[in-house]
Amino acid sequence: MTWSFILFSLLIISLLVVASMVLCAKIYLEVTCRISEKDRIALTFDDGPHPKYTPELLDVLAKHNAKATFFVVGKNAKKHPEIIRRMIEEGHSVGNHSYSHQWQWGFWSEDKVYRELRGTRELLNEIHSQSYPLFRPPFGISNPNIAKVVKRMELAVVGWSLRTFDTSRKPKKVQQQLLKKLKGGDIVLMHDRLENTPQVIDIVLTHFSKSGLKFVNLEAPKSDTKLD
Repeated sequence: MTWSFILFSLLIISLLVVASMVLCAKIYLEVTCRISEKDRIALTFDDGPHPKYTPELLDVLAKHNAKATFFVVGKNAKKHPEIIRRMIEEGHSVGNHSYSHQWQWGFWSEDKVYRELRGTRELLNEIHSQSYPLFRPPFGISNPNIAKVVKRMELAVVGWSLRTFDTSRKPKKVQQQLLKKLKGGDIVLMHDRLENTPQVIDIVLTHFSKSGLKFVNLEAPKSDTKLD
């Protein structure tokens, strides 16, 4: 085995890793990572609903007359259907974030991925009957099997332009990043299962209240927001 072959193999492996892990590289999927209107921002929250922190976040959004998009995990939605109904009744969008959000997501077969996404969509339809076209892959991982299911289910995949890393950074750092870097057209990735998310969002929305920027959801039936 020559060094050139080894280096070539490592390059191929690296490219495959990037293709799978960097959602907005758009290798396997068509992905929306920004919105076209420069006077709007899309806040998105993954992994909920959480029984305590999601309602607190909804209170903050209502206080500021802001809308958001929630990519929910099916097993959590099943436990808290009343929170899903509240999201929709208050004008927010609800998207699919798989049923179980397991670390093995990127290794599943096409059938397993389909069962996860179909199960969440059917559950959401039982809670509130409407279309649920938006999807964000767990961990932002994509691959050919996931791409086949997305096409099969006619899902619209949503990525992000600003990732806060709020699951690992201190809330103060997340807040500073948003105040410094947030701009029109951004799709922001955060998580509504975290204790400090409502407070951080309250500070951010207060800061931008006179900026002329509008915080919107992403779902076509409830918004005229255009996806890039």
